[in-house]
Amino acid sequence: MVVVSMVRQKGVQSAQVFRGVALACEIRREWLFGGSSLTV
Repeated sequence: MVVVSMVRQKGVQSAQVFRGVALACEIRREWLFGGSSLTV
């Protein structure tokens, strides 16, 4: 039971990390394409 909860917790953590990375990439993409026209 303890192992199952640990695996489940690790899965939730990795999902949050993946979501954060995807969000950061999306923000960076918007900043690169949207911000490039602002800086030029």
